[in-house]
Amino acid sequence: MQQNTAAERSRQRLELAEFLKARRDEVQPEDVGLVRRGRRRVAGLRRNEVADLAAVSMTWYTWLEQGRDIQVSTDVLDSIARALRLDRDGWRHLRRLAGTPVAEPPPPPPDAVPELEHLVDDMLPCPALLTTGPYDLVAWNATYARLFGDPLMLPPSRRNSLWMFVVGSEARERLLEWKLGMEELVEVFRAEAARYPGNARFQEVIAEVSEASEEFETLWARQRVRRYIPHPLTMDHPDVGVIRMQLLQLRPVDQPSLLLAIYRYADEESRDRLARLL
Repeated sequence: MQQNTAAERSRQRLELAEFLKARRDEVQPEDVGLVRRGRRRVAGLRRNEVADLAAVSMTWYTWLEQGRDIQVSTDVLDSIARALRLDRDGWRHLRRLAGTPVAEPPPPPPDAVPELEHLVDDMLPCPALLTTGPYDLVAWNATYARLFGDPLMLPPSRRNSLWMFVVGSEARERLLEWKLGMEELVEVFRAEAARYPGNARFQEVIAEVSEASEEFETLWARQRVRRYIPHPLTMDHPDVGVIRMQLLQLRPVDQPSLLLAIYRYADEESRDRLARLL
């Protein structure tokens, strides 16, 4: 157990280092009020510039970006977040990667899931699904299976909404602006993974999807993170035509480790077309 804990801390430090480097590359001197002088060999800020802006030593910041095992206070992390112009989602992600305690919700009691499964069916004709933290499917309804592909056609380890969206052919072929949707999904999934440090299933999903999709691997390497915001999406199903929906995500108060996703129709025409899928 101690070896596994040490290995996990080492992996998290490396992920923190990659995140800092990626964010530093995206901030230009002009963004933080610095004058650009001479030829620059870096894409964004230099390490010493971040250190100066955060009021920490150059050596200490370099060690942090190299993934060394050093102590870091929340005040210093907040200073670095401001220096790198991180938004609230990026700031929270930085704090989690640096080891700020994040309580992992307890697993759901066995007798609580069936009621939520019934709720998923009650959402018809709206597609709905219930997933775990790593997006493994716990339950889904008939409309979801018709629209995104039937999870029962996949091996149990592939019954995962990230896998189905990124690798599955139905979502790729039917969702308009799929690439934009994938980019958002990857960034939200990174934020979700940070809520569960040490959860091996997240790492398995990331490795499996990365191996199957170069697009996902490239987006994941960008180290970008965002919180989920409800948004519209449009799908073109070969049998019923264009369906406009709004994706809502909810966490049951008594089961915060689960996620209920509902694709609510945006207009009556879309509702009728969803009903025709049943």
